[in-house]
Amino acid sequence: MVTKIDPVHKRGQKLYREMDWEGAIKCFTRVIKKCNPPPLTAYDNRAAAHIKMGNLSAALGDGKVMIQMAKKSATGYLRTSQVLQLMDKEEMALGIYKYGLLNVLTDDANFKLVRDMYDKLNMKLIPPSRVDPLRVLPVELVEMVISYLNFHHLLTLLRVSKAWSQLLTAIPRLWRHLDLSKAKKDVNRKSLISSIKRFNGAITHATLYRCGQFSESDLLPLIVNNCKNLECLEILDGPANALWLKAAPLASRLTTFISGVDHETALDVVTQILAEIPSLTRAEFHMVYSSGDLIKWSRDLSRLRVLKIHTKRSLRTRNCGLNHEELFSKIPQIHELSLPGWRPSDRSSFLDISSLTHLSSLNLSGLVQTDFPRLPPSLRILDMTDCNTLEFDLAITEINLATFPLPNLISVTLPFARNISLAVIHLLFEPNKGKLTKLDIGGATFNIDVSELITAGYLAEVTELRLRNRLVNDTVAKKLALNLPKLKILDVSLTEITGVGVKALCLKKGARLEKLNLDHCEKVSVDAVEWARKRGVEVQYNLWYEGGGSKVRHL
Repeated sequence: MVTKIDPVHKRGQKLYREMDWEGAIKCFTRVIKKCNPPPLTAYDNRAAAHIKMGNLSAALGDGKVMIQMAKKSATGYLRTSQVLQLMDKEEMALGIYKYGLLNVLTDDANFKLVRDMYDKLNMKLIPPSRVDPLRVLPVELVEMVISYLNFHHLLTLLRVSKAWSQLLTAIPRLWRHLDLSKAKKDVNRKSLISSIKRFNGAITHATLYRCGQFSESDLLPLIVNNCKNLECLEILDGPANALWLKAAPLASRLTTFISGVDHETALDVVTQILAEIPSLTRAEFHMVYSSGDLIKWSRDLSRLRVLKIHTKRSLRTRNCGLNHEELFSKIPQIHELSLPGWRPSDRSSFLDISSLTHLSSLNLSGLVQTDFPRLPPSLRILDMTDCNTLEFDLAITEINLATFPLPNLISVTLPFARNISLAVIHLLFEPNKGKLTKLDIGGATFNIDVSELITAGYLAEVTELRLRNRLVNDTVAKKLALNLPKLKILDVSLTEITGVGVKALCLKKGARLEKLNLDHCEKVSVDAVEWARKRGVEVQYNLWYEGGGSKVRHL
């Protein structure tokens, strides 16, 4: 909205341009007296005219009035500092600029000018014998450098001096992440409360760790109540407590919740958290335990895009209360799903995940089932580590892969898969031929010669391959070098490869091999390893000997 300028004010500006300073001052004074409230520009114009007349005291008075009238506007600070510099009071002028940086809104058109004038005057006043980096460097550079420090170090900087404290607290971006992850001892209760209250308007991300002086039902409501702009909450340790969910309705902006591996959470608490915070789009629970009873998923979770519910490896054979089918029906928009270690309640039937048509990344590590699941065609990343009960030579596996092909797969992790047949390889990789870039089938058993997989053309775009298998020898290594031109990372540990195969891989055409794992390849000599390293390949090479149980490591 454009503000109309009083005709008398316009006349004053005209007289100013005509260098009739006295006439201009009279016009500006009339505007100030008759308008309620008087316009800030009238004071600013009158101060400029006073400067031209040499009446610096009157100009300074107008500048102070402008600061009082509009504390968040840059105009008063700029004019007052200008007058103070003309009066040879440069230290005082610097203080006014600094005060302005603390109060002027960053979206003010003249905020950058205040900052630039502060930096310029600051450089002028620095004695050559000492240098304060925060006074020498531009604010942008200060922010860039200090942003690499963790939260604890930032708090330490505030204690350096009052000037440092004022300048650093005036940069909201530095205080967006309340990060306690680096705490080496329990966080002091008083200090944490003070920090939360000091930076509550800026904090959008909180990472809680070693907050032993708080109960969870006390700490989390404190965070949620005081950090109104909180978007991400991470809890790294301690037992989970559902009592804090009473404050959940206040976390209206919370989109990400992460529970760490040292923060044990009951499965029923997981369902409560997801139900009570409907704004969540990302939820990760990295240490979940279950009573074994089948859980009920009563709320719609269609806003979720990422869901991870991980359980202890030691509990994987017992954790069967997840209720996969009902969960899948509540997360229709999910993009990334990670459920390692959860055993379906009905092991006799396969998992049907085909309805999740937006799913791009799936982790079913530790799945205890014999039948390969039905997967959606949108899937790009599949991780089925430790699925040792899966049988790939069953008819139902071929039926599921034929009925629900995977044309978008770019990464597949199937270590220790059993009885992989040529038919399964064709059904799994033919729909995405030319797209696959990462494959882990280390320790897998095949009903075919592994060379058939390599020469079939499915792996032409693969850059990372893990093929830990005693069937792999120099012949296979040569075929890898010939058929996988883009290969950069290769794991052939526990294989029969020799120095001949190593040389073939290092001299292959196309992209240069960057990493090579030769652990426990007993037929590879140290000379071959050193030769590969001299060619710039990062080689991992460890051997063991059964005699006496001693272990030799070649660095």
